[in-house]
Amino acid sequence: MHGKWTNDEELAEAFQKDTADKNMIISTRFGNAECWALIGNLQLALSHPENVGPSADIARNIAHHLIREVAKTPAEIEVARRGWVRAHFVEPESAGIKQ
Repeated sequence: MHGKWTNDEELAEAFQKDTADKNMIISTRFGNAECWALIGNLQLALSHPENVGPSADIARNIAHHLIREVAKTPAEIEVARRGWVRAHFVEPESAGIKQ
């Protein structure tokens, strides 16, 4: 039901209650391009200094798992490695993106 909660705290409580006892495994399939896109997005999100805690740890584990699955060649391994290094991030201006 949409809009049932009067504030964020009530929604957070309901979410925690709803998900607390669910021990499910979700299986899905991604192509190579989707894996690399997800890896890059996770690496970027995890580079934020305030992205810490249990959910960040889960995201980092997922990224490393995907990297182990798709990074097989030396170039792929290096691209994955550089994704964790801020020095290799592209500034928007150098990518032709106006802010």
